[in-house]
Amino acid sequence: MDQFDPYMAIMLRERATNPNVIIGGGDSVHPGPTGHTIMAWAILKGLGASALVSQAEIDSATKNVTAAEACQIQNLKFADGIISFDRLDDALPMPIEPPAEPALGLAPILNDLNRYELQITGLAAGAYELSIDGESAGKATAEELGRGWNIATEASPITKQAQEVLKLVVQKNNLFFNRWRDVQLYSFPEWAQTPEAESRRAAELARLDQQIAGNEAQIDNIRKPKSHHFELKPQAH
Repeated sequence: MDQFDPYMAIMLRERATNPNVIIGGGDSVHPGPTGHTIMAWAILKGLGASALVSQAEIDSATKNVTAAEACQIQNLKFADGIISFDRLDDALPMPIEPPAEPALGLAPILNDLNRYELQITGLAAGAYELSIDGESAGKATAEELGRGWNIATEASPITKQAQEVLKLVVQKNNLFFNRWRDVQLYSFPEWAQTPEAESRRAAELARLDQQIAGNEAQIDNIRKPKSHHFELKPQAH
């Protein structure tokens, strides 16, 4: 996968307006969280990763679910101007760590890789507020909802769960890096190559492997999507 040319194209585009701009880290070499996210976007797109996480479409005029792709919609209700339902997705939206959020303004990452959509047609004109499990999850107009609202990065219990998965993945990666760099890769000097030293090294590798396996089990458990209760109501003036 070619991640260099898309990255360079973005950098040159940004430098056309600001010659001193640096994307990512503290210099032109180290990409940092923003650069890493752009690189991941280029690689995943090149590998053919799906753009859609899931999509729910509801027709408020007929009061029916008209489409549910990669998710299940249950308990749809219309009462006192509020539309409510329960949504269970097949997968979580892709988490974006806060230091990497500038990448979203540099490349079409959300559109290409992270479309977690809510579409509600037939609404009366105006602004609406969405809550998920009782927590505010953003506001949108009837027009935006009619086109399809991507809520992949809106603060909600769903994105919090995705961020927890990301946190555990980073912890596991750091453990594996420590195992490889500090224990496995390290070459003992000849004078230290004793049976005792080798056995201590093997024991440390086994200890880290156990920690890594524990992290993998946590990731496997927390990554599973849960059913969430959605409510959409007209925004109070």
